[in-house]
Amino acid sequence: MSVERARRWPPRQRIHLTPEGTAAQAAYQALVRQGRESNLATAELEASLAAWAGQLGIRASDGVLLDELGGKALSVNELARAVESCGQRGPEVKAGVDRLYGSGLVQPPQAAEPVVVPPPPSPWRY
Repeated sequence: MSVERARRWPPRQRIHLTPEGTAAQAAYQALVRQGRESNLATAELEASLAAWAGQLGIRASDGVLLDELGGKALSVNELARAVESCGQRGPEVKAGVDRLYGSGLVQPPQAAEPVVVPPPPSPWRY
């Protein structure tokens, strides 16, 4: 399986879901839950997940990444370790994060505004 890469993520860079990513995660969970409750065949569930992913411009396997990022910000390496039991290897996870980032579903945390601390008052008068 070929893996495309577009962005290099720093090793400790954490990513989290955007509001659009949270909505996509909820839709993914609803599709999976509906498939389980109605005992959909694997092909039917995969077709519905492929349709969901096609609307977002991602792959159906990226839903697992969205689901894992749902509660917390993770680095790409932490995310790869979290989903390796699902059969996704590190390069596939990194490419999936690139697709999610390109679709606006994940982003790095915004840098906090630096706090400007005024210097202490000088006891000297000029």
